[in-house]
Amino acid sequence: MREQAKELAHTLGRAQQERENVQRDVARLTTELAAITEAEKKLAGIQAQLERLRAVSTECEKLEELARMHERRAALQEHRKQLAGEVQQLKVKLEGLRKAPELLKQTTDELSTAFTSLTEAEAEAAKLTTAWNRDVQDVKTKAEHRAEE
Repeated sequence: MREQAKELAHTLGRAQQERENVQRDVARLTTELAAITEAEKKLAGIQAQLERLRAVSTECEKLEELARMHERRAALQEHRKQLAGEVQQLKVKLEGLRKAPELLKQTTDELSTAFTSLTEAEAEAAKLTTAWNRDVQDVKTKAEHRAEE
């Protein structure tokens, strides 16, 4: 009987120790759960701001792309002006060289190359201008919708 009492006392001690351990774990988990709940409340409070920041970031990226396209378009237009000037110079040169058949052929080839480059530059500039205008309008429309929200 003493042996059973001793064993029961030992089992009771282990059960009490286990209960204390479980109570500490429950207290710790309750604290952690409260911290998680608080963090979720804070996140919910700034979620709308984060969404707006995402939208602004997307718009900024779009505007950066538009700026790059604008710079490229401006460079192509400048190149087009230079090519138009070269074409004009070549026309003048061609008139002066009509008497020299060899030089005439060389100048004609240069003029053809310049016209081809000019046509390509004008086509590219027109394409970029159209795309740029369309993208600017898209960004303006989005900005107006955001402002209305």
